[in-house]
Amino acid sequence: MADRLLPAYLAVGKNDAKRARACAHLKRHVDPSLVDFNLDELRNARDVEPATLVGSCRQMPFGEGPRVVIVHDADKLPAETTKAFLDYLESPNPDAVVLLDCPTLAKNTRLYKAVARLGAKAVIDCEPVKGFKLPPVVLAMAEGRGLRLGPGAADELVSRLGESEALIDSVLAGLAETHGPGAFLSREDIVANVRRVEDVKPWHVADAVCARDSARALELLGDLGGTSVVAVLSMTVARLEELLCFSCAGPAAAGVLGGPQWRFKNHARWARGFSEAELVHGIEDAAEVERAVKGAGRGALADADAAMRLWVVSLCVPGAPRVSELA
Repeated sequence: MADRLLPAYLAVGKNDAKRARACAHLKRHVDPSLVDFNLDELRNARDVEPATLVGSCRQMPFGEGPRVVIVHDADKLPAETTKAFLDYLESPNPDAVVLLDCPTLAKNTRLYKAVARLGAKAVIDCEPVKGFKLPPVVLAMAEGRGLRLGPGAADELVSRLGESEALIDSVLAGLAETHGPGAFLSREDIVANVRRVEDVKPWHVADAVCARDSARALELLGDLGGTSVVAVLSMTVARLEELLCFSCAGPAAAGVLGGPQWRFKNHARWARGFSEAELVHGIEDAAEVERAVKGAGRGALADADAAMRLWVVSLCVPGAPRVSELA
């Protein structure tokens, strides 16, 4: 929200943490000594009468600064209250600002359209941030908690906690309290201090293998939880095949393979870390691992977990024996 406040804002989306931050940001415009007079939070939207909401919006603030009205779950306002608020927006109080806080509100509703017309920044998108876009958000959240995260630490938090920003922020708050302001936390610190609540995703293992990070790949294999070994094997083989394409065709392989370009942001670099023979051998040897996973392994590959680990080591460590040699 800009320093020059609009008459109303709409924080909409299922990202509870971001909506909470929008509320907190607006509250900072209220003098702490005048909160009882200049801040009104309405939490039971279903029960809010038209006169209650409009009256609160029309009330003049005490002292300097705006009067702030926050309506939680604003999508649940009764129809007559919503209509009264829409009428209010035709001639709003210049000394008040209203924040409508709701997890969902269709863009074709009169309420959404009315707030959106107030300005380009009136609607605050609070949809969850997903995938590779989340770690930069986590870095900013950590900074807000007075923490500095080292390389890979934000990714590790997302891997262990999932994509809930509320949960991540809660854990960061705990880490800040434990380690103190200004603390630097490495990925290893996150592993040591944050319990995994999210199952390892197959692509996490595939990423580690493609980066030839054997320690990381083995660590993830030992922490799969409910994730299927078959899914990990399948995903990793698919990645090796993609790297082989990049090894042969260079960056043009992304266009041949299709799909969103962000998927291939690391492929060219990963492909340079392997010879074509290593990639071909890894793909061929996956058949032996698949047999082990299905209970038909031979020799050192009789155990499925051992077979998977040996295959991963053979891929990550140059010169390591091929799995097919151990069958």
